[in-house]
Amino acid sequence: MTAISRVSRSFTNIVGDLTRDLPQSLSPNAFGLLACSPEANAGEVAAGLQAALPFPVVGGSTWAQPFEPRDEDVSARLTIVQRQGLKFAASVSPPLQKSDSRRQMAELFRDCEARLGERPKLLLAFLPMLPDLAAELYLPFLFEAAEGLPVFGGMTSDDYTPGRSLTLAGGRAYADRMVLVGLGGEVEPVFAARCELNLSTEYLPTVTEVDGCTLRRVDDMTLCDYLAAQGFDTANERLLAGWPLTLEVRGRRPPVEGLADTCDLLKLNLADGSGLVANHIPEGARIGLGIMGKSGILKTTRECLEDILGQVEDGRARGRHYSVLFCLPCIARYFIMVGDDEQAGERVKAAAPEDLALFGYYGFNEVCPAPLPGGRRENLMLGDSVIMCAF
Repeated sequence: MTAISRVSRSFTNIVGDLTRDLPQSLSPNAFGLLACSPEANAGEVAAGLQAALPFPVVGGSTWAQPFEPRDEDVSARLTIVQRQGLKFAASVSPPLQKSDSRRQMAELFRDCEARLGERPKLLLAFLPMLPDLAAELYLPFLFEAAEGLPVFGGMTSDDYTPGRSLTLAGGRAYADRMVLVGLGGEVEPVFAARCELNLSTEYLPTVTEVDGCTLRRVDDMTLCDYLAAQGFDTANERLLAGWPLTLEVRGRRPPVEGLADTCDLLKLNLADGSGLVANHIPEGARIGLGIMGKSGILKTTRECLEDILGQVEDGRARGRHYSVLFCLPCIARYFIMVGDDEQAGERVKAAAPEDLALFGYYGFNEVCPAPLPGGRRENLMLGDSVIMCAF
């Protein structure tokens, strides 16, 4: 056994479901990845699992389980990894603070590296969603400290309310702390990412005032005035109730084929005309209203899956080992797929080889190494995408 995935369909005995009939050969050298649905008490589940298992368990909350049908209540997924030669270590940040983020990220990386006992080959990042701290305001400092190491992960989800999603480690749940996992030893990770968006208008206003994740003005108008000019009823409190509006962003990063730069608009403030966005958009960037449909979601999921499985096949032919497929789709994709009987995550489950254990959660601010012009790879902060990592 190199990796297994278990799911619980109970909401009263989740720990028992996940740990029943596990192999006796599990050792302290293994580790667990945990994703808990909102109906489960993630803190209690994490504590119960950590008490029941002889190895570390890390993870986060998720609005839904990506690989399971909507009509099946799944409270949690636990993926256990035990592979000879694969090393694991995890560190938890202090409560994240904008004013101290560079030091916090540098110390978090150094602690994770020290616990691992070697330079990591892959970093997995479980991020909280905070109302006043966009990932762009601290993640670049992690990239800086890691000096080019690949980082994969994203914000966990509960709903669209900042401060409710949780990260999990050491039997505890955190609303304001980042969990960083370092993998070393015999591991050669591969990555794939896709996002496709169509613009609904050719008018792309320039962002002229922004504060963290609060987008205040574009061109010479408030964000709400811009939306109203595009035909949206901004006075309707349920405008963003079903799923967020998606913005395509130009000028924030170099263009990448097959990977649109996007940002979700989560809430509007009618009092001052501003809007809360899922990630920071700098002043000077241009935005446009985007459309992401069901066909595009299924298409990009298929392309991403074909890409990652092709890399796994090539790597195995060269003697590399892969036992886990980590899939992280943006939560917006889940809401857009409402009513569709064939969900993107179920396609991943059906197509993935049996010897690749699945793990994943719906999130925000997906983080994945991506190819840039010139052939180099760089850790990018994405939105509305599906990202995958095999290791």
